[in-house]
Amino acid sequence: MKDNLTSENAQNHFENVSKLLSKFEKQIANVETMSSEQLIRFQKILECLVQNFEIEQKKLCKELDRQEQLTTDNVMHLLQHQKNETQILIRGLKSYRAELKQNISNIQMTLSSHLNEIDQIMQKHLQQSKAQLQHTIKDNQNLIKAQIQDNTQSITLLLEDQKNQLQQEVAQALTQSITYNPKLILKTFILMLLGMGLLNILVILPSNYYLTQPILTKNETEILTDEDGTRYRAITSSKWIDCNTLNLSKKKVHPTEPNIHLTFPCFVEK
Repeated sequence: MKDNLTSENAQNHFENVSKLLSKFEKQIANVETMSSEQLIRFQKILECLVQNFEIEQKKLCKELDRQEQLTTDNVMHLLQHQKNETQILIRGLKSYRAELKQNISNIQMTLSSHLNEIDQIMQKHLQQSKAQLQHTIKDNQNLIKAQIQDNTQSITLLLEDQKNQLQQEVAQALTQSITYNPKLILKTFILMLLGMGLLNILVILPSNYYLTQPILTKNETEILTDEDGTRYRAITSSKWIDCNTLNLSKKKVHPTEPNIHLTFPCFVEK
């Protein structure tokens, strides 16, 4: 509104100056036909016009200066307003940046917490699976050992029955042919001895040896006794191993074959 009024005042002063110049031009056009009195009066009018022109010119200059000052003030005011808005925007951006950093930090903490929970759950499941697997392995070991013992006992009983039956048949054959064929008696007796020897070597002795040997798993212990009656505590550090196959005075060395070294360690302590 103020800018509109200033422009209107400048326009009015400019129109007044234009009107004075028009009057001055009309008077000059008639100066040749004027008398001396008219010239004197024209001179006074001219002086008055010049004074009015100077006055209007000063007013116009003042009005222009005023308008320029108002324009400068408006520009400065606009720049200050834009500066204030820019500062407000910068403060808002800084606040948003701080809030964004806080949100990122919260997300990172949440992710770290979730990862820790997942790791704990995985560790728990792994421990449970490991315990179940160890329990299953131990059960399978016991089951296999029991089945081997049952099979060995069944084979032993079957062989004992066959041995008794063979002895009865041999006795009957000897009784029937003792006076008729001495060579057959000797041959049968030799075959019987060979059969019993092979039976003891191939079946009975290995089965008895296996059933009397301790089988230790990892970190299990068992008390052993040597030939002198000294008691020892055998500790296995990995896998299955028969600690009785160790020479108690020489670790990892076979008792009857010194050149044979065992694959898995078995530490023996008094």
